[in-house]
Amino acid sequence: MPTTTPAAGWRDVCRERGAEPPVMVDASERDFIAMRYEPLIHQLFQEHPEVDGVFSSNDIIAAQVLQYCSQQGIDVPGRMKVVGYDDTDLACLTTPPLTTIHQPVEDICRWAVERIVAGENAGAPEARVFPVQLIQRQST
Repeated sequence: MPTTTPAAGWRDVCRERGAEPPVMVDASERDFIAMRYEPLIHQLFQEHPEVDGVFSSNDIIAAQVLQYCSQQGIDVPGRMKVVGYDDTDLACLTTPPLTTIHQPVEDICRWAVERIVAGENAGAPEARVFPVQLIQRQST
């Protein structure tokens, strides 16, 4: 059965590689809009003190994980590894600088606009996969 969500894909890859099932935490729409994830992060570490790595769905959450770790005296990357997603400017401004996943946003936007202008937006959209790149910094 094909993977239907990024979370399912993450779970599937962990299972395929023999890794323990990941702890998954979903933010509410309110958290997402406010970009305030501290209570969720605190809850994660309280309920799962064994966690030794966080792969977040964006750099903002990852930056707040780094902040939490700093406040709690958790050594990053010694005890905890943190990876974000988006490769925003924020990733270079955290301490330590954040390892993150870079997406070719300009290429994605260019492709989407070209499809719209060409009138190819009628009917089922064409599937397209763009390559991503791991930008390794000091949080891992």
